Amino acid sequence: VDTGSDVTVISVQEFETIFNHNTITLSKEDTSFKTANGEYLQIAGTCEINLRIGSCVYPHKVLVANIAEKAILGNDFLRQNRVVIDLSRNKLKI
Repeated sequence: VDTGSDVTVISVQEFETIFNHNTITLSKEDTSFKTANGEYLQIAGTCEINLRIGSCVYPHKVLVANIAEKAILGNDFLRQNRVVIDLSRNKLKI
């Protein structure tokens, strides 16, 4: 979870590991985003995936890019699903 990120991003490596032989198609995008440290992040593409959190599944559009983390759950997902962040308990309520 990254409340400083406007969008949800999955790394290229994680995308290829999970969806290598599945029917998920990456829509190419020639765009980039400015990161929190001021660098630009080149986007490989976008796709609609089913995010499984616990026993629930949430369809969501994600960006695919070369990032160090496996994925970043951004504000787009948090807002769309009315996620409540409880910092005192270190929990998310979806």
